[in-house]
Amino acid sequence: MLETNLITPLQANAIISYRKQFGNYISIYELEAVPGLDVQTIYTILPFVFVNADATDYHISNHQLLFDGTNQLLLREQMTIETPSGFNLSDSTASHYLGSKQNLYARFKYSFGNRISYGITGQKDAGEEFFKGTQQSGFDFYSAHFFLKTNSFLKAISLGDYEIKFGQGLIAWSGFGSSKSSQVLMVEKTGRTLKPYTSTNEYTFFRGAAAVLGTQKFDITIFGSSKMIDANISSVDTLNEETIVSSFGGDGYHRTLSELDNRKVIRQTTTGANAQVHFNNFNLGVSGIKTVFGADIQKTIYPYNQFDFSGKQLSDASIDAKWNLKNISMFSEFALSDNGGHALLAGAVASLDAHVDACFVYRDYQKNFQSLFANAFGESSTPNNEKGFYTGVCIKPVSR
Repeated sequence: MLETNLITPLQANAIISYRKQFGNYISIYELEAVPGLDVQTIYTILPFVFVNADATDYHISNHQLLFDGTNQLLLREQMTIETPSGFNLSDSTASHYLGSKQNLYARFKYSFGNRISYGITGQKDAGEEFFKGTQQSGFDFYSAHFFLKTNSFLKAISLGDYEIKFGQGLIAWSGFGSSKSSQVLMVEKTGRTLKPYTSTNEYTFFRGAAAVLGTQKFDITIFGSSKMIDANISSVDTLNEETIVSSFGGDGYHRTLSELDNRKVIRQTTTGANAQVHFNNFNLGVSGIKTVFGADIQKTIYPYNQFDFSGKQLSDASIDAKWNLKNISMFSEFALSDNGGHALLAGAVASLDAHVDACFVYRDYQKNFQSLFANAFGESSTPNNEKGFYTGVCIKPVSR
């Protein structure tokens, strides 16, 4: 629920505290008794809330787990009525789109509560070929996942494509992550460290295997990922057998001959781990992540990117903490990159009154801090070259 920004961390803590004090919920109408939840918020989250023991029942048979869940099949076609210039057949240059105008999307997903999930996703952008030419296998992008949650020492395992979320996002936070917006209190990042990936972004995910192990008070998440990614090859050193890359990642479009030249040309291998200790109202975590590229990254240097990552590998480490003290939720993370750059984020969300909530965030991101998978709170998309103090206040003078 927190990942959708429908409730604040304070409200989430209130829901959990109520359950700890009075036991499991027996009806969704008990939410009216939770301190900090107003009627409008309850109406907003009701479509996404249910009370059902089956979703976390670990005593069901394997047949029920694998076949008695929910099957979803989604097919979508989109097309712009106007014909963009890239589809002009008289254009024989490398900028000419090779495929049709249709944007195609298909996804199958099976799930049983939050216990198990598996599925496959395929996507073709407008202008990309489909079952012909350069795309003989159909969709330009495929993604598949298998995710299983248990009540044993092996808490969860994910195979295929998945998302990793550590701390406050200074070194790793794939998938959706809110930043500064009109929702002024949504400044703290929360969510599961490991989730299956079902989206179509062709870069912001990990591909391989990951697992969460531990007990009620301690857990560790380990993962390994290896995938081919898009990159712009600037030169090839045949003498030393080295490839030089000027940029990597791309936007996922493979419509033209020049875009196809950059498609999946280098390998990106990433490994990492996150360990967390859970106390009653305090969590402490330590994370580390290392990425190795199959080519040397050497960007063209300009004043705005002179501190960006270059080379073949990058390592990051961080320590984060969360502390819930009555009506105050505090969070922080400190991270280091192997070039010596560091980043610091610290903040709090507090309920000052039944009608007034406020948040405070301090951030200090050095200009030479480097992190490839970061998605932290701030002005820009990357946590570097920023320093500031942010505060937000939400006032609800009447119930509506």
